Amino acid sequence: MTQDTLVHERERLLAELFHELTQPLTTLHCCLELSLKKVPRSAKSRRDLQIALQQAENIAKLIGELRGLLEAGNGINSSHNSAEDFPEPAPSLAWASRCCG
Repeated sequence: MTQDTLVHERERLLAELFHELTQPLTTLHCCLELSLKKVPRSAKSRRDLQIALQQAENIAKLIGELRGLLEAGNGINSSHNSAEDFPEPAPSLAWASRCCG
């Protein structure tokens, strides 16, 4: 394999890895948000859901920062430096409500 081929393969594998990391996290985030909408403001479980949602957001941020560091180390010029920048399809709320119902 040539050096260019190896670099391209590594970039492809990194993109696939980050996709695999962010998809379940997106589902988790969506399910937590939907659950929060169903729980009364006075319920103790609401605070637990808020904490879980914050932790999911923290993990997404860390994944975005890790991706930026790896891309910078590989000389990849990318704007994906935060979790919000990941190119993800928007999850279907109907699907998420059935899944997390």
